[in-house]
Amino acid sequence: MPSRIVAIQGLPGSGKTTLVEKCFSMYKQYGVGFITKEVRDEKHKRIGFDLYCLPDGPIYSLARVDWRRTSQFHVGKYGVKPENIEYALDWIDEYRPHRPLLLLDELGKMEAYSCRFNEWLLQNLPKWQGAVIMTLPISIPHPFQALLKNIHFQTFSLTRENRDVVFTEISKLISHTLAKS
Repeated sequence: MPSRIVAIQGLPGSGKTTLVEKCFSMYKQYGVGFITKEVRDEKHKRIGFDLYCLPDGPIYSLARVDWRRTSQFHVGKYGVKPENIEYALDWIDEYRPHRPLLLLDELGKMEAYSCRFNEWLLQNLPKWQGAVIMTLPISIPHPFQALLKNIHFQTFSLTRENRDVVFTEISKLISHTLAKS
């Protein structure tokens, strides 16, 4: 029996966020969560990352190059504001009773700085009443390793070559899970 919790792992650019967006688009009336998208300047240079709350929610800035000096949290050249992911959790909690599909893009280094996010995942992932689709980098941040060790989930390794097949498999799993909830 496949797990109702799915982790999508892949290199940057493999299509993890795009796959989550496709899942949300297909099951919009059931979905809640967030996706993380790059922010680029007018010269198309990446300057940060934003969290887009689903469905149709607010956008929160997660990381910026120009926060490097002012933030106590850093990933590469970016300063990170982990408190902004906590606003996304409030959004999820508001919709939670009516949305059985949880979409989390991504559980990466920036998100790992939020203690509240880690606690929320520990409390909510195991008992989520529906399907959970989350994306993970190839190298899973330490706080999430401990959490995921205690949760049964199915992992898909995503590449540009297999992303259509993976999307089909995940869609089947979501449909099956939603039919039961």
